[in-house]
Formats: sequence, structure tokens, C-alpha cells
Amino acid sequence: MQLDERKDMILKAVVDGYIKTADPVGSRTIAKKYKMGLSSATIRNEMADLEDMGYLEQPHTSAGRIPSIKGYRYYVDSIMKDLMGLTSELGQDERYILEKYLFEDIYSKANDRIDEIIKKIAKLLSDITKYTSLVLAPQVNQSKLKAIKLVPIDERNMLLALLTNTGLVKNTVFKINAVLDALEVDRINNLINEKLANLTVEDIDDHLITSIKAEFNNDALLNDVVNMIKNFLRRADDSDIFMDGTTNIFNYPEYQDIEKVKNFMSLLEEKELLYEVLRPNRENEIDIIIGSENKYDETKDMSIIIATYRLNGRSIGSIGIIGPTRMNYRKAIATVKIVKEDMCKLLEYLYGI
Repeated sequence: MQLDERKDMILKAVVDGYIKTADPVGSRTIAKKYKMGLSSATIRNEMADLEDMGYLEQPHTSAGRIPSIKGYRYYVDSIMKDLMGLTSELGQDERYILEKYLFEDIYSKANDRIDEIIKKIAKLLSDITKYTSLVLAPQVNQSKLKAIKLVPIDERNMLLALLTNTGLVKNTVFKINAVLDALEVDRINNLINEKLANLTVEDIDDHLITSIKAEFNNDALLNDVVNMIKNFLRRADDSDIFMDGTTNIFNYPEYQDIEKVKNFMSLLEEKELLYEVLRPNRENEIDIIIGSENKYDETKDMSIIIATYRLNGRSIGSIGIIGPTRMNYRKAIATVKIVKEDMCKLLEYLYGI
């Protein structure tokens, strides 16, 4: 529903004022600060109407109003109509930091492991927005296997390490049923790398695995290793989540309540839940979920901004920030948008596309 021009201006003024101060916003403040050419009484009447319509709420102890979830949603939907103009919300210093870091530092260090780059991006997001940042690393199935290495730990345990062309390293330990000498380990490493190196994880399907086993004349040990690699690759596609700025939440008065803090910290420890929140299968460029719009109880008091980054048109990861519903949406959305776009460029560069 589109409000008339007067209500639209007043609602946005209340949201802006509350975001900046965390205090309920009164009609006199709006009349004085926003120069709308309306009397305090007129603004007060319009605010009462907005409250009746569900866009504003009035705390019991205050004459001012604060936005409801519906009010925030209206405000955010208005912002999303002009995504291109949002970069002006960032200060000159912030734009400089983003441009310098994203365009210079990251590309100059593109040979770094992808997980190291993602850690830096998570820190950049939290430093600029002052909220908690989350980055879901690229899914392994888009990567090419650069090297596969078996390393004996002891007589019965073997380390399996995978290195992708983006520098991502995955490893696991598994038991073997035979004692191997160094020559046998080298033989297996050479055979496995000859067959699997430079393939993507998606290329290594059951048909390929069956054909490799046939070439190995059903060598029991090699079959065990190939099966382990196949199973491990399927598990390895559960992407890692990197986060930064977990203590930023303490800077907001909403989180002076110890129970809210406990809930927030518990949320950050629930990797499966965070993965569901960040799952990169979204159609929209950017999604904003506000307060009670969240389907998980653990996130009902928070707002989450999520952007999916893509490679060849396919969603492979996402970035996001979590903060109070009284979030600086303009600045946060602008930052997430810029970083997401440069994540896409970086991945195209790393994957040679």
C-alpha cells in the first residue's frame, strides 16, 4: 500500500529519527527538524492515523512514536526502489575504504586462499556497517580440484586433503584396512590425481567413479580411497560460514538486555540455522527480513540483510549482516550491495571466467 505524500514523509521521518537516536519521535521534533511546512498539531494527527494503520507504535511511557515492523517494511521497500542511488549513503571515507580494499587490496592478493579473502571481506562488512557480518563461502562444487593428497598419520589412519583452484582446502581423516608403505601411498596419489585433477566436484559423479574403479581392476584399496573421496566431496559442499563483528551488538541499547544478548550469541553458535538463513538460493538481488518476518524464533528480534553472489548465473554463496530492527538500512543495504557485486567480480577472476 502506498501512503499519501504527507503520511509517507512523516513515516519516513519517524523511522529516520528513531534509527538515529533510539528514542521515540514526537511531532514537535519532526516539525522542527524536517521543515515540512506542517504544524505540530497536523503532524500529530497524521501520526495518530499512521498508528491506527499499524505503521507506528506508541510506547506506554512516551508521547512519541516508534516504527512497527509494518512501518519498517514500508520504509525498506521504498529504499529498495532506488538501489542505484544508495551509494550516496556512504561517507567519503567509507567509500574510499571500500574502493581501496575491494578494487586494490583483494585483487592484488588474489593468490591468497579464498577463505583468507572471505575473512577479510567479513571484517570489512562489519567495520563499515557496525553490525555482525556473515559470509557463506563459495560452494565447493563450482571449484576445480587442483590437487588431492593422501598423507599417512599412522599405520591405520590417513589424512585426505583436497586443494581447489581457488585455494580452498578441505581435509578429513579416515581409517584404512591395510598398512601402506611410502611407495604405495605415492602410487595411489599419482593415480587419483591423474583421474580427478582439474575436474569440478560436479564432474565427479557415480558414473565417473565406476569407470575409475574399473580401470583400477577393482583394487580394493584404491576403491576404498575413491569411495572416501566421493563421500567426502559430497559432505565438503556444506560451505563454511565466516563471521565478524560479533560484539558490535553491544553498542546498541536494545541489547543491554542480557537475555537478548544470550539469544544472539546462541544464534551465532548454531551453524545449521545460520546456513538455512544464508542459503544461497534466493531470486532477489538483496533480501531484507525484519524482526517478526523471520521464520526462526531465534531471529525474531533482529533484522537480516542477505545478498546472494553468483557465478555464471548460478547462486554459489551469500553475504549478510545481522543487527537490531532499528538498523541503518540505507547504509547497510548500500554496503552489502557494493560488496556483493565485487564478490562476483572477484570470483569470476579467481575462476578464470
